[in-house]
Amino acid sequence: HRVDRRQRQMCIRDSNAAKLVKDHMVKEELGDVALSLLKNEEEREKLAENMAALGFHDSAEIIAKEVLKIIEDFGV
Repeated sequence: HRVDRRQRQMCIRDSNAAKLVKDHMVKEELGDVALSLLKNEEEREKLAENMAALGFHDSAEIIAKEVLKIIEDFGV
């Protein structure tokens, strides 16, 4: 599943369908990136449109699972 997850992340990143934080920067940047998106409705809508265009219609669930996985992996 690690390869599938990484491939999905790269596809999403390359399509500007999500904001990605590099693993080594998670503790420093994840909170700021999340707060920035919470404050910017236009950017959230654009990311959602791009995610849907990739066929990820359950994007909120996908992103929530990724964030929870990051929190678990990195103890954020």
